[in-house]
Amino acid sequence: MTQFSEKISRRVPYDIPSSAMGYALIVIVISWPLATSAGTAIVDPTEWATAPVFTIIDVELLMWILSWTAHALLTQPLEIFQGNIFHPAPDSLAFSEHLLGLLPVSGPIFWTTENPVLTYNVTTLAVVWMSAFSMFLMVRSFSGSAAAGFFAGCLFAFGGNVSLDFLRLHTSAIHFYPLVLLLMWVVAETGRKRAMIALFIIASLQALSGVYVAFGLGALSIAALPFVLAHARRSGQSAWAPLLPLILATLPLGIIAGAYLRVRSAGFLPDPIESVALLNSTSPRAGFLFQTLADELTVVGIILSITGMMFGRLTIGIRPCLVAVGIMGFTLALGTNATLPGTNFPSLTELLGSIIPGFSAMRAPMRFLYLTQLSLTAFAGIGLARLASIAMARWPARTTRFAPYALLLVSLSVVAAKVDHWPLTLSDDPLAEIYVGSHRWLAEYADPGPVLDLPVPSSSVRNAELRSNGRAMLGSTLHWFPLLNGYTGHPPESYLRTKELARRLPQTAALQMLCVERQIRWIVVHHGILPPGSETDWKIAESRLPINAAHKLGKDTIYEVDCLSFMEKPPESSPSS
Repeated sequence: MTQFSEKISRRVPYDIPSSAMGYALIVIVISWPLATSAGTAIVDPTEWATAPVFTIIDVELLMWILSWTAHALLTQPLEIFQGNIFHPAPDSLAFSEHLLGLLPVSGPIFWTTENPVLTYNVTTLAVVWMSAFSMFLMVRSFSGSAAAGFFAGCLFAFGGNVSLDFLRLHTSAIHFYPLVLLLMWVVAETGRKRAMIALFIIASLQALSGVYVAFGLGALSIAALPFVLAHARRSGQSAWAPLLPLILATLPLGIIAGAYLRVRSAGFLPDPIESVALLNSTSPRAGFLFQTLADELTVVGIILSITGMMFGRLTIGIRPCLVAVGIMGFTLALGTNATLPGTNFPSLTELLGSIIPGFSAMRAPMRFLYLTQLSLTAFAGIGLARLASIAMARWPARTTRFAPYALLLVSLSVVAAKVDHWPLTLSDDPLAEIYVGSHRWLAEYADPGPVLDLPVPSSSVRNAELRSNGRAMLGSTLHWFPLLNGYTGHPPESYLRTKELARRLPQTAALQMLCVERQIRWIVVHHGILPPGSETDWKIAESRLPINAAHKLGKDTIYEVDCLSFMEKPPESSPSS
Protein backbone atom coordinates (compact mmCIF):
# COMPACT_ATOMS: atom_id res chain seq x y z
CA MET A 1 0.00 0.00 0.00
CA THR A 2 1.17 3.49 -0.78
CA GLN A 3 1.33 6.18 1.89
CA PHE A 4 -1.80 7.69 0.31
CA SER A 5 -3.83 4.50 0.42
CA GLU A 6 -2.80 3.77 4.01
CA LYS A 7 -4.00 7.18 5.20
CA ILE A 8 -7.10 7.26 3.02
CA SER A 9 -8.16 3.74 4.00
CA ARG A 10 -8.26 4.87 7.62
CA ARG A 11 -10.36 7.94 6.86
CA VAL A 12 -12.38 6.88 3.83
CA PRO A 13 -16.09 6.56 4.67
CA TYR A 14 -16.69 3.89 2.03
CA ASP A 15 -14.37 0.97 2.59
CA ILE A 16 -15.80 -2.56 2.32
CA PRO A 17 -18.95 -2.37 4.54
CA SER A 18 -19.63 1.26 3.73
CA SER A 19 -19.11 0.70 0.00
CA ALA A 20 -21.53 -2.21 0.03
CA MET A 21 -24.17 -0.05 1.69
CA GLY A 22 -23.36 2.90 -0.54
CA TYR A 23 -23.84 0.84 -3.69
CA ALA A 24 -27.15 -0.49 -2.34
CA LEU A 25 -28.35 3.07 -1.80
CA ILE A 26 -27.29 4.10 -5.31
CA VAL A 27 -29.08 1.09 -6.81
CA ILE A 28 -32.27 2.10 -5.04
CA VAL A 29 -31.95 5.71 -6.16
CA ILE A 30 -31.17 5.09 -9.83
CA SER A 31 -33.94 2.49 -10.09
CA TRP A 32 -36.51 4.69 -8.37
CA PRO A 33 -39.44 4.06 -8.07
CA LEU A 34 -38.87 0.40 -8.98
CA ALA A 35 -37.68 -0.40 -5.47
CA THR A 36 -41.13 0.52 -4.10
CA SER A 37 -43.03 -1.50 -6.74
CA ALA A 38 -40.70 -4.44 -7.33
CA GLY A 39 -43.48 -6.99 -6.92
CA THR A 40 -46.11 -5.29 -9.07
CA ALA A 41 -44.39 -3.48 -11.96
CA ILE A 42 -41.50 -3.66 -14.40
CA VAL A 43 -39.50 -1.00 -16.18
CA ASP A 44 -41.41 0.35 -19.19
CA PRO A 45 -39.39 -0.56 -22.31
CA THR A 46 -40.74 2.25 -24.50
CA GLU A 47 -38.03 4.66 -23.31
CA TRP A 48 -35.21 2.16 -23.68
CA ALA A 49 -35.77 -0.09 -26.67
CA THR A 50 -36.13 0.48 -30.39
CA ALA A 51 -38.55 -2.45 -30.56
CA PRO A 52 -40.44 -2.35 -27.24
CA VAL A 53 -42.77 -5.26 -27.98
CA PHE A 54 -39.87 -7.67 -28.45
CA THR A 55 -38.09 -6.27 -25.41
CA ILE A 56 -41.10 -6.76 -23.18
CA ILE A 57 -41.52 -10.33 -24.43
CA ASP A 58 -37.83 -10.88 -23.69
CA VAL A 59 -38.48 -9.71 -20.13
CA GLU A 60 -41.47 -12.04 -19.82
CA LEU A 61 -39.28 -14.89 -21.10
CA LEU A 62 -36.63 -14.00 -18.51
CA MET A 63 -39.27 -13.93 -15.77
CA TRP A 64 -40.41 -17.36 -16.90
CA ILE A 65 -36.82 -18.68 -16.93
CA LEU A 66 -36.05 -17.49 -13.39
CA SER A 67 -39.37 -18.84 -12.14
CA TRP A 68 -39.10 -22.18 -13.94
CA THR A 69 -35.55 -22.92 -12.80
CA ALA A 70 -36.48 -22.14 -9.19
CA HIS A 71 -39.63 -24.27 -9.44
CA ALA A 72 -37.89 -27.16 -11.20
CA LEU A 73 -34.95 -27.21 -8.79
CA LEU A 74 -37.35 -28.25 -6.02
CA THR A 75 -39.75 -30.42 -8.04
CA GLN A 76 -37.69 -32.06 -10.81
CA PRO A 77 -34.02 -31.11 -10.48
CA LEU A 78 -32.82 -33.83 -12.85
CA GLU A 79 -35.17 -32.56 -15.57
CA ILE A 80 -34.64 -28.85 -15.11
CA PHE A 81 -34.27 -28.32 -18.88
CA GLN A 82 -37.67 -29.89 -19.55
CA GLY A 83 -39.54 -26.61 -19.26
CA ASN A 84 -43.31 -26.46 -19.53
CA ILE A 85 -43.33 -24.23 -22.67
CA PHE A 86 -43.30 -25.43 -26.30
CA HIS A 87 -45.06 -28.64 -25.25
CA PRO A 88 -44.27 -31.38 -26.25
CA ALA A 89 -40.74 -30.33 -27.37
CA PRO A 90 -37.97 -31.68 -25.10
CA ASP A 91 -35.25 -29.51 -23.55
CA SER A 92 -37.33 -26.37 -23.99
CA LEU A 93 -35.19 -24.39 -21.53
CA ALA A 94 -32.24 -24.89 -23.90
CA PHE A 95 -33.97 -22.92 -26.67
CA SER A 96 -32.83 -19.80 -24.81
CA GLU A 97 -30.74 -18.77 -21.80
CA HIS A 98 -30.91 -20.78 -18.57
CA LEU A 99 -29.65 -18.25 -15.92
CA LEU A 100 -28.91 -21.11 -13.50
CA GLY A 101 -26.06 -19.20 -11.88
CA LEU A 102 -28.57 -16.65 -10.58
CA LEU A 103 -30.49 -19.25 -8.56
CA PRO A 104 -28.82 -18.28 -5.24
CA VAL A 105 -30.71 -14.99 -5.58
CA SER A 106 -33.78 -15.85 -7.66
CA GLY A 107 -34.51 -19.20 -6.01
CA PRO A 108 -35.23 -18.04 -2.45
CA ILE A 109 -37.29 -15.12 -3.72
CA PHE A 110 -39.53 -17.29 -5.88
CA TRP A 111 -39.80 -20.08 -3.31
CA THR A 112 -41.05 -17.67 -0.66
CA THR A 113 -43.28 -15.45 -2.83
CA GLU A 114 -44.07 -17.37 -6.05
CA ASN A 115 -44.02 -13.95 -7.70
CA PRO A 116 -42.18 -13.92 -11.07
CA VAL A 117 -42.22 -10.11 -11.23
CA LEU A 118 -40.62 -9.67 -7.81
CA THR A 119 -38.14 -12.46 -8.58
CA TYR A 120 -37.01 -10.77 -11.78
CA ASN A 121 -36.75 -7.26 -10.35
CA VAL A 122 -34.87 -8.22 -7.19
CA THR A 123 -32.50 -10.48 -9.14
CA THR A 124 -31.78 -7.68 -11.61
CA LEU A 125 -31.10 -5.14 -8.88
CA ALA A 126 -28.90 -7.66 -7.05
CA VAL A 127 -26.85 -8.19 -10.23
CA VAL A 128 -26.31 -4.43 -10.52
CA TRP A 129 -25.17 -4.22 -6.90
CA MET A 130 -22.84 -7.22 -7.25
CA SER A 131 -21.33 -5.76 -10.43
CA ALA A 132 -20.39 -2.58 -8.58
CA PHE A 133 -19.11 -4.37 -5.48
CA SER A 134 -17.10 -6.89 -7.49
CA MET A 135 -15.31 -4.13 -9.41
CA PHE A 136 -14.73 -2.26 -6.15
CA LEU A 137 -12.97 -5.27 -4.62
CA MET A 138 -10.75 -5.78 -7.67
CA VAL A 139 -9.62 -2.16 -8.07
CA ARG A 140 -9.23 -1.71 -4.32
CA SER A 141 -6.89 -4.69 -4.28
CA PHE A 142 -4.93 -3.72 -7.39
CA SER A 143 -4.53 -0.04 -6.52
CA GLY A 144 -4.53 -0.15 -2.72
CA SER A 145 -7.21 2.56 -2.66
CA ALA A 146 -10.75 1.98 -1.44
CA ALA A 147 -11.77 5.37 -2.83
CA ALA A 148 -10.52 4.44 -6.29
CA GLY A 149 -12.33 1.12 -5.99
CA PHE A 150 -15.58 2.84 -5.13
CA PHE A 151 -15.24 5.11 -8.15
CA ALA A 152 -14.52 2.16 -10.46
CA GLY A 153 -17.55 0.26 -9.15
CA CYS A 154 -19.77 3.25 -9.94
CA LEU A 155 -18.27 3.64 -13.39
CA PHE A 156 -18.64 -0.05 -14.24
CA ALA A 157 -22.06 -0.91 -12.86
CA PHE A 158 -24.14 2.24 -13.04
CA GLY A 159 -24.16 2.68 -16.79
CA GLY A 160 -26.15 1.75 -19.85
CA ASN A 161 -24.69 -1.72 -20.32
CA VAL A 162 -25.29 -3.00 -16.82
CA SER A 163 -27.55 -1.18 -14.38
CA LEU A 164 -29.51 0.98 -16.77
CA ASP A 165 -30.39 -2.00 -18.94
CA PHE A 166 -32.99 -3.34 -16.55
CA LEU A 167 -34.63 -5.23 -19.39
CA ARG A 168 -31.85 -7.58 -20.54
CA LEU A 169 -30.70 -9.56 -17.54
CA HIS A 170 -29.34 -12.33 -19.76
CA THR A 171 -26.65 -9.99 -21.11
CA SER A 172 -25.97 -7.78 -18.09
CA ALA A 173 -25.31 -10.57 -15.56
CA ILE A 174 -21.52 -10.10 -15.66
CA HIS A 175 -21.46 -9.30 -11.98
CA PHE A 176 -18.57 -11.62 -11.06
CA TYR A 177 -16.19 -10.92 -13.95
CA PRO A 178 -13.96 -8.57 -11.88
CA LEU A 179 -14.08 -10.84 -8.84
CA VAL A 180 -13.01 -13.87 -10.88
CA LEU A 181 -10.04 -11.92 -12.23
CA LEU A 182 -9.11 -10.73 -8.75
CA LEU A 183 -9.32 -14.24 -7.27
CA MET A 184 -7.13 -15.59 -10.07
CA TRP A 185 -4.40 -13.16 -8.96
CA VAL A 186 -4.92 -13.88 -5.25
CA VAL A 187 -4.64 -17.62 -5.81
CA ALA A 188 -1.59 -17.17 -8.04
CA GLU A 189 0.14 -15.10 -5.33
CA THR A 190 -0.86 -16.99 -2.19
CA GLY A 191 -1.99 -20.48 -3.25
CA ARG A 192 -4.42 -20.48 -0.33
CA LYS A 193 -7.04 -23.21 -0.37
CA ARG A 194 -9.81 -20.87 0.75
CA ALA A 195 -9.04 -18.55 -2.17
CA MET A 196 -9.05 -21.53 -4.54
CA ILE A 197 -12.44 -22.64 -3.23
CA ALA A 198 -13.78 -19.10 -3.57
CA LEU A 199 -12.48 -18.92 -7.16
CA PHE A 200 -14.17 -22.22 -8.00
CA ILE A 201 -17.53 -21.15 -6.53
CA ILE A 202 -17.54 -17.65 -8.04
CA ALA A 203 -16.35 -18.82 -11.46
CA SER A 204 -18.95 -21.60 -11.47
CA LEU A 205 -21.81 -19.26 -10.61
CA GLN A 206 -20.66 -16.73 -13.20
CA ALA A 207 -20.29 -19.37 -15.91
CA LEU A 208 -23.78 -20.66 -15.14
CA SER A 209 -25.35 -17.19 -15.38
CA GLY A 210 -25.93 -17.49 -19.12
CA VAL A 211 -24.52 -18.78 -22.38
CA TYR A 212 -23.08 -15.45 -23.53
CA VAL A 213 -21.79 -14.79 -20.04
CA ALA A 214 -20.03 -18.17 -19.94
CA PHE A 215 -18.27 -17.59 -23.26
CA GLY A 216 -17.29 -14.10 -22.11
CA LEU A 217 -15.83 -15.54 -18.92
CA GLY A 218 -13.90 -18.07 -20.98
CA ALA A 219 -12.47 -15.28 -23.13
CA LEU A 220 -11.49 -13.32 -20.01
CA SER A 221 -9.75 -16.37 -18.55
CA ILE A 222 -7.86 -17.15 -21.75
CA ALA A 223 -6.62 -13.57 -22.02
CA ALA A 224 -5.57 -13.35 -18.36
CA LEU A 225 -4.09 -16.81 -17.74
CA PRO A 226 -0.62 -16.28 -19.26
CA PHE A 227 -0.03 -13.35 -16.92
CA VAL A 228 -1.65 -15.07 -13.94
CA LEU A 229 0.50 -18.17 -14.40
CA ALA A 230 3.62 -16.04 -14.74
CA HIS A 231 2.70 -14.31 -11.47
CA ALA A 232 2.25 -17.70 -9.80
CA ARG A 233 5.74 -18.70 -10.91
CA ARG A 234 7.20 -15.41 -9.58
CA SER A 235 5.39 -15.98 -6.27
CA GLY A 236 6.68 -19.54 -5.94
CA GLN A 237 3.24 -21.10 -6.43
CA SER A 238 2.26 -24.00 -8.65
CA ALA A 239 0.53 -23.18 -11.93
CA TRP A 240 -2.18 -25.61 -10.86
CA ALA A 241 -3.25 -23.28 -8.04
CA PRO A 242 -5.19 -20.89 -10.33
CA LEU A 243 -5.76 -23.45 -13.09
CA LEU A 244 -7.48 -26.16 -11.06
CA PRO A 245 -10.41 -24.06 -9.77
CA LEU A 246 -11.09 -22.76 -13.29
CA ILE A 247 -10.98 -26.27 -14.75
CA LEU A 248 -13.33 -27.56 -12.06
CA ALA A 249 -15.66 -24.60 -12.72
CA THR A 250 -16.21 -25.93 -16.25
CA LEU A 251 -17.66 -29.22 -14.97
CA PRO A 252 -21.16 -27.79 -14.32
CA LEU A 253 -21.08 -26.41 -17.86
CA GLY A 254 -20.37 -29.90 -19.13
CA ILE A 255 -23.47 -31.16 -17.36
CA ILE A 256 -25.83 -28.57 -18.83
CA ALA A 257 -24.16 -28.62 -22.26
CA GLY A 258 -25.95 -31.88 -23.02
CA ALA A 259 -29.31 -30.16 -23.39
CA TYR A 260 -27.90 -27.53 -25.76
CA LEU A 261 -26.09 -30.16 -27.82
CA ARG A 262 -29.30 -32.17 -28.14
CA VAL A 263 -31.16 -29.07 -29.30
CA ARG A 264 -28.40 -28.32 -31.78
CA SER A 265 -28.27 -31.87 -33.12
CA ALA A 266 -32.04 -31.71 -33.64
CA GLY A 267 -31.50 -28.75 -35.97
CA PHE A 268 -33.19 -26.12 -33.81
CA LEU A 269 -30.11 -23.87 -33.66
CA PRO A 270 -28.40 -22.30 -36.69
CA ASP A 271 -25.75 -24.39 -38.44
CA PRO A 272 -22.22 -22.92 -38.83
CA ILE A 273 -22.95 -21.46 -42.28
CA GLU A 274 -26.12 -19.75 -41.05
CA SER A 275 -24.28 -18.54 -37.95
CA VAL A 276 -21.52 -16.88 -39.98
CA ALA A 277 -24.10 -15.20 -42.22
CA LEU A 278 -25.90 -13.91 -39.14
CA LEU A 279 -22.63 -12.72 -37.62
CA ASN A 280 -21.87 -10.78 -40.78
CA SER A 281 -25.10 -8.86 -40.36
CA THR A 282 -24.67 -8.16 -36.63
CA SER A 283 -20.92 -7.46 -36.40
CA PRO A 284 -20.37 -3.76 -35.57
CA ARG A 285 -17.68 -1.49 -36.93
CA ALA A 286 -14.76 -0.38 -34.79
CA GLY A 287 -15.97 3.23 -34.79
CA PHE A 288 -19.27 2.21 -33.25
CA LEU A 289 -17.51 0.26 -30.51
CA PHE A 290 -15.24 3.20 -29.70
CA GLN A 291 -18.28 5.48 -29.43
CA THR A 292 -20.03 2.99 -27.16
CA LEU A 293 -17.01 2.83 -24.87
CA ALA A 294 -16.78 6.62 -24.81
CA ASP A 295 -20.43 6.87 -23.80
CA GLU A 296 -19.98 4.27 -21.07
CA LEU A 297 -16.76 5.65 -19.59
CA THR A 298 -17.59 9.38 -19.89
CA VAL A 299 -14.84 11.96 -20.48
CA VAL A 300 -13.64 11.66 -16.89
CA GLY A 301 -13.36 7.91 -17.17
CA ILE A 302 -11.45 8.06 -20.45
CA ILE A 303 -8.88 10.50 -19.05
CA LEU A 304 -8.43 8.41 -15.92
CA SER A 305 -8.17 5.18 -17.96
CA ILE A 306 -5.30 6.61 -19.99
CA THR A 307 -3.66 7.85 -16.80
CA GLY A 308 -3.96 4.47 -15.11
CA MET A 309 -2.75 2.56 -18.15
CA MET A 310 0.35 4.73 -18.52
CA PHE A 311 1.26 5.78 -14.99
CA GLY A 312 -0.57 3.49 -12.55
CA ARG A 313 1.51 1.77 -9.88
CA LEU A 314 0.72 -1.92 -10.25
CA THR A 315 2.13 -5.30 -9.39
CA ILE A 316 4.14 -6.76 -12.26
CA GLY A 317 1.83 -8.41 -14.77
CA ILE A 318 -1.45 -6.70 -13.88
CA ARG A 319 -1.10 -3.94 -16.48
CA PRO A 320 -0.50 -6.27 -19.49
CA CYS A 321 -3.16 -8.62 -18.15
CA LEU A 322 -5.82 -5.90 -18.15
CA VAL A 323 -4.67 -4.74 -21.59
CA ALA A 324 -4.95 -8.30 -22.93
CA VAL A 325 -8.47 -8.66 -21.50
CA GLY A 326 -9.50 -5.39 -23.14
CA ILE A 327 -8.04 -6.37 -26.51
CA MET A 328 -9.69 -9.78 -26.36
CA GLY A 329 -13.10 -8.22 -25.68
CA PHE A 330 -12.75 -5.64 -28.45
CA THR A 331 -11.61 -8.22 -31.00
CA LEU A 332 -14.50 -10.56 -30.23
CA ALA A 333 -16.95 -7.66 -30.21
CA LEU A 334 -15.96 -6.85 -33.80
CA GLY A 335 -17.20 -10.27 -34.86
CA THR A 336 -16.44 -10.97 -38.51
CA ASN A 337 -15.09 -7.42 -38.90
CA ALA A 338 -11.98 -8.37 -36.92
CA THR A 339 -10.12 -9.63 -40.00
CA LEU A 340 -6.87 -8.30 -41.42
CA PRO A 341 -7.52 -6.21 -44.54
CA GLY A 342 -6.49 -7.94 -47.75
CA THR A 343 -6.34 -11.43 -46.19
CA ASN A 344 -8.60 -14.46 -46.15
CA PHE A 345 -7.88 -15.31 -42.53
CA PRO A 346 -11.02 -15.89 -40.45
CA SER A 347 -11.80 -13.54 -37.58
CA LEU A 348 -11.17 -14.70 -34.02
CA THR A 349 -14.93 -15.11 -33.57
CA GLU A 350 -15.16 -17.38 -36.62
CA LEU A 351 -12.08 -19.33 -35.55
CA LEU A 352 -13.46 -19.99 -32.07
CA GLY A 353 -16.83 -20.86 -33.60
CA SER A 354 -15.18 -23.61 -35.63
CA ILE A 355 -13.45 -25.04 -32.55
CA ILE A 356 -15.74 -24.52 -29.55
CA PRO A 357 -19.20 -26.15 -29.66
CA GLY A 358 -21.97 -23.56 -29.48
CA PHE A 359 -19.75 -20.51 -29.91
CA SER A 360 -20.87 -20.07 -33.51
CA ALA A 361 -24.43 -19.49 -32.27
CA MET A 362 -23.40 -16.23 -30.54
CA ARG A 363 -25.30 -13.84 -32.80
CA ALA A 364 -24.55 -10.58 -30.96
CA PRO A 365 -20.74 -10.29 -30.77
CA MET A 366 -20.90 -6.76 -29.38
CA ARG A 367 -21.75 -8.22 -25.98
CA PHE A 368 -18.09 -9.21 -25.59
CA LEU A 369 -17.32 -5.48 -25.31
CA TYR A 370 -18.00 -5.94 -21.59
CA LEU A 371 -14.43 -7.23 -21.28
CA THR A 372 -13.01 -4.03 -22.76
CA GLN A 373 -15.26 -1.99 -20.50
CA LEU A 374 -14.00 -3.98 -17.51
CA SER A 375 -10.38 -3.35 -18.48
CA LEU A 376 -10.77 0.38 -19.07
CA THR A 377 -12.84 0.85 -15.93
CA ALA A 378 -10.19 -0.87 -13.84
CA PHE A 379 -7.53 1.41 -15.37
CA ALA A 380 -9.73 4.42 -14.58
CA GLY A 381 -9.81 3.47 -10.91
CA ILE A 382 -6.06 2.84 -10.95
CA GLY A 383 -5.52 6.22 -12.63
CA LEU A 384 -7.59 7.94 -9.97
CA ALA A 385 -5.53 6.28 -7.26
CA ARG A 386 -2.34 7.46 -8.96
CA LEU A 387 -3.50 11.08 -9.23
CA ALA A 388 -4.61 11.03 -5.61
CA SER A 389 -1.22 9.72 -4.51
CA ILE A 390 0.50 12.57 -6.37
CA ALA A 391 -1.81 15.06 -4.66
CA MET A 392 -1.05 13.42 -1.33
CA ALA A 393 2.68 13.84 -1.89
CA ARG A 394 2.35 17.55 -2.72
CA TRP A 395 -0.36 18.61 -0.27
CA PRO A 396 -0.46 15.91 2.42
CA ALA A 397 -2.48 17.80 5.03
CA ARG A 398 -5.24 19.05 2.76
CA THR A 399 -5.44 15.85 0.75
CA THR A 400 -5.79 13.67 3.82
CA ARG A 401 -8.70 15.82 5.03
CA PHE A 402 -10.61 16.41 1.82
CA ALA A 403 -9.61 13.63 -0.61
CA PRO A 404 -12.18 11.03 0.53
CA TYR A 405 -15.08 13.42 0.06
CA ALA A 406 -13.74 14.81 -3.21
CA LEU A 407 -13.40 11.29 -4.63
CA LEU A 408 -16.87 10.40 -3.41
CA LEU A 409 -18.21 13.48 -5.19
CA VAL A 410 -16.41 12.44 -8.39
CA SER A 411 -17.97 8.97 -8.15
CA LEU A 412 -21.48 10.31 -7.66
CA SER A 413 -20.98 12.84 -10.45
CA VAL A 414 -20.13 10.01 -12.86
CA VAL A 415 -23.29 8.17 -11.83
CA ALA A 416 -25.38 11.30 -12.37
CA ALA A 417 -23.80 11.90 -15.77
CA LYS A 418 -24.68 8.38 -16.95
CA VAL A 419 -28.27 8.27 -15.70
CA ASP A 420 -30.43 9.71 -18.45
CA HIS A 421 -33.80 8.15 -17.50
CA TRP A 422 -34.79 9.18 -14.00
CA PRO A 423 -37.11 8.58 -12.35
CA LEU A 424 -37.86 5.39 -14.23
CA THR A 425 -41.18 4.94 -15.99
CA LEU A 426 -42.84 1.72 -14.86
CA SER A 427 -45.39 -0.42 -16.66
CA ASP A 428 -48.36 -2.07 -15.01
CA ASP A 429 -48.16 -5.42 -13.26
CA PRO A 430 -47.90 -8.00 -16.09
CA LEU A 431 -49.69 -10.53 -13.86
CA ALA A 432 -52.67 -8.24 -13.27
CA GLU A 433 -54.06 -8.06 -16.80
CA ILE A 434 -57.18 -9.96 -17.68
CA TYR A 435 -55.67 -12.55 -20.03
CA VAL A 436 -53.30 -13.63 -17.30
CA GLY A 437 -56.32 -13.92 -15.03
CA SER A 438 -57.50 -16.85 -17.14
CA HIS A 439 -54.36 -18.73 -16.19
CA ARG A 440 -54.99 -17.86 -12.57
CA TRP A 441 -58.38 -19.60 -12.90
CA LEU A 442 -56.63 -22.65 -14.37
CA ALA A 443 -54.30 -22.70 -11.37
CA GLU A 444 -57.19 -22.64 -8.91
CA TYR A 445 -59.86 -24.79 -10.54
CA ALA A 446 -58.54 -26.83 -13.47
CA ASP A 447 -57.10 -30.32 -13.61
CA PRO A 448 -53.56 -30.49 -15.01
CA GLY A 449 -53.25 -30.86 -18.77
CA PRO A 450 -51.68 -29.21 -21.83
CA VAL A 451 -52.84 -25.64 -22.45
CA LEU A 452 -53.06 -23.69 -25.71
CA ASP A 453 -53.34 -19.91 -25.48
CA LEU A 454 -54.94 -18.14 -28.47
CA PRO A 455 -54.08 -16.27 -30.54
CA VAL A 456 -50.63 -17.57 -31.42
CA PRO A 457 -48.46 -15.03 -33.24
CA SER A 458 -48.99 -15.17 -36.99
CA SER A 459 -46.74 -12.22 -37.76
CA SER A 460 -43.87 -10.36 -36.09
CA VAL A 461 -45.73 -7.06 -36.61
CA ARG A 462 -48.91 -8.04 -34.77
CA ASN A 463 -48.01 -6.71 -31.36
CA ALA A 464 -51.14 -7.89 -29.57
CA GLU A 465 -50.55 -11.49 -30.64
CA LEU A 466 -46.89 -11.31 -29.64
CA ARG A 467 -47.79 -9.88 -26.25
CA SER A 468 -50.39 -12.57 -25.74
CA ASN A 469 -47.76 -15.24 -26.33
CA GLY A 470 -45.43 -13.66 -23.78
CA ARG A 471 -48.18 -13.33 -21.22
CA ALA A 472 -49.15 -16.96 -21.78
CA MET A 473 -45.67 -18.00 -20.65
CA LEU A 474 -45.88 -15.70 -17.66
CA GLY A 475 -49.39 -16.94 -16.84
CA SER A 476 -48.17 -20.53 -16.94
CA THR A 477 -45.98 -19.82 -13.89
CA LEU A 478 -49.22 -19.74 -11.89
CA HIS A 479 -50.05 -23.39 -12.61
CA TRP A 480 -47.07 -24.96 -14.46
CA PHE A 481 -49.31 -26.96 -16.79
CA PRO A 482 -47.66 -27.95 -20.09
CA LEU A 483 -48.02 -24.96 -22.43
CA LEU A 484 -48.11 -25.28 -26.21
CA ASN A 485 -47.05 -21.65 -26.56
CA GLY A 486 -43.56 -20.28 -26.13
CA TYR A 487 -41.13 -17.59 -27.23
CA THR A 488 -37.49 -17.75 -28.27
CA GLY A 489 -35.25 -16.76 -31.14
CA HIS A 490 -34.94 -20.43 -32.11
CA PRO A 491 -38.40 -22.08 -31.85
CA PRO A 492 -38.65 -25.86 -32.34
CA GLU A 493 -40.31 -27.44 -35.37
CA SER A 494 -43.08 -28.75 -33.16
CA TYR A 495 -44.09 -25.19 -32.31
CA LEU A 496 -44.37 -24.28 -35.98
CA ARG A 497 -46.73 -27.22 -36.34
CA THR A 498 -48.66 -26.08 -33.25
CA LYS A 499 -49.07 -22.58 -34.68
CA GLU A 500 -50.33 -23.96 -37.99
CA LEU A 501 -52.99 -26.04 -36.27
CA ALA A 502 -53.88 -23.29 -33.80
CA ARG A 503 -54.58 -20.80 -36.58
CA ARG A 504 -57.10 -23.23 -38.10
CA LEU A 505 -59.17 -23.45 -34.94
CA PRO A 506 -62.03 -23.93 -34.38
CA GLN A 507 -61.97 -26.27 -37.39
CA THR A 508 -62.74 -29.85 -36.40
CA ALA A 509 -59.72 -31.36 -38.16
CA ALA A 510 -57.32 -28.95 -36.46
CA LEU A 511 -58.69 -29.79 -33.01
CA GLN A 512 -58.49 -33.51 -33.83
CA MET A 513 -54.83 -33.20 -34.71
CA LEU A 514 -54.09 -31.15 -31.58
CA CYS A 515 -55.70 -33.91 -29.54
CA VAL A 516 -53.75 -36.65 -31.28
CA GLU A 517 -50.38 -34.87 -31.42
CA ARG A 518 -50.49 -32.63 -28.34
CA GLN A 519 -53.09 -34.28 -26.04
CA ILE A 520 -54.53 -30.80 -25.51
CA ARG A 521 -56.78 -30.33 -22.45
CA TRP A 522 -57.42 -26.58 -22.21
CA ILE A 523 -57.77 -23.75 -24.72
CA VAL A 524 -57.66 -20.13 -23.51
CA VAL A 525 -59.21 -17.89 -26.17
CA HIS A 526 -58.64 -14.11 -25.96
CA HIS A 527 -61.47 -12.88 -28.17
CA GLY A 528 -60.49 -9.27 -27.56
CA ILE A 529 -57.35 -9.64 -29.68
CA LEU A 530 -58.73 -12.10 -32.22
CA PRO A 531 -60.38 -10.99 -35.48
CA PRO A 532 -64.01 -9.76 -35.19
CA GLY A 533 -66.49 -12.60 -35.14
CA SER A 534 -64.27 -15.02 -33.24
CA GLU A 535 -66.75 -15.27 -30.36
CA THR A 536 -69.51 -16.28 -32.79
CA ASP A 537 -67.27 -18.88 -34.46
CA TRP A 538 -66.38 -20.45 -31.15
CA LYS A 539 -69.97 -20.34 -29.94
CA ILE A 540 -71.02 -22.31 -33.01
CA ALA A 541 -68.09 -24.69 -32.49
CA GLU A 542 -69.33 -25.55 -29.01
CA SER A 543 -72.25 -27.41 -30.57
CA ARG A 544 -70.13 -29.55 -32.92
CA LEU A 545 -66.85 -30.00 -31.05
CA PRO A 546 -66.12 -31.81 -27.78
CA ILE A 547 -65.33 -28.57 -25.96
CA ASN A 548 -66.95 -27.01 -22.94
CA ALA A 549 -66.81 -23.33 -22.02
CA ALA A 550 -65.57 -23.90 -18.47
CA HIS A 551 -65.07 -20.24 -17.56
CA LYS A 552 -65.45 -16.73 -18.96
CA LEU A 553 -63.47 -13.71 -17.84
CA GLY A 554 -64.15 -10.48 -19.70
CA LYS A 555 -63.55 -11.33 -23.37
CA ASP A 556 -61.60 -14.47 -22.47
CA THR A 557 -63.12 -17.93 -22.64
CA ILE A 558 -61.48 -21.05 -21.24
CA TYR A 559 -62.51 -24.24 -23.03
CA GLU A 560 -62.05 -27.73 -21.67
CA VAL A 561 -61.37 -30.21 -24.45
CA ASP A 562 -62.58 -33.83 -24.36
CA CYS A 563 -60.01 -35.50 -26.58
CA LEU A 564 -61.24 -39.01 -25.78
CA SER A 565 -64.06 -38.59 -28.28
CA PHE A 566 -61.43 -38.13 -31.02
CA MET A 567 -59.36 -41.16 -30.09
CA GLU A 568 -61.82 -43.75 -31.37
CA LYS A 569 -61.76 -42.48 -34.96
CA PRO A 570 -59.03 -41.10 -37.26
CA PRO A 571 -58.84 -37.39 -38.00
CA GLU A 572 -61.28 -36.14 -40.62
CA SER A 573 -58.46 -34.56 -42.57
CA SER A 574 -54.81 -33.98 -41.89
CA PRO A 575 -53.57 -30.47 -42.48
CA SER A 576 -50.14 -30.47 -44.07
CA SER A 577 -47.22 -30.23 -41.66
